[in-house]
Amino acid sequence: AKILLSQLSDRELEMRVRNITLTHKLEDVAKYIHEIKRIRKNQYAVSHDEGSAGAMCLSAAVKHYISPAVVSIYGPKERVKPHAREYTAMLMQAAQAISQRLSETIKAKQS
Repeated sequence: AKILLSQLSDRELEMRVRNITLTHKLEDVAKYIHEIKRIRKNQYAVSHDEGSAGAMCLSAAVKHYISPAVVSIYGPKERVKPHAREYTAMLMQAAQAISQRLSETIKAKQS
């Protein structure tokens, strides 16, 4: 979810995080927003044990879609972690290729 939030504007991010704090206990809102902005800058996210205990997720942002989109690898931490750098690089390349194709499609439709 953090990689999706990272694609929002600062204003919308703050609004969404406030809504999260209404339904879930979020200890430090400023720290959470800072982490989302770091993910935005890096264009990828790494999470451990967030969906399931012992799981790891690597995600990269896809740009130029009508809503926030990502490509991800999710699996057992012991299988994903040893290859995290390699997988992250591949995810970022895939996200960039998809983003480029979406951008070209949008430009072609506008012509």
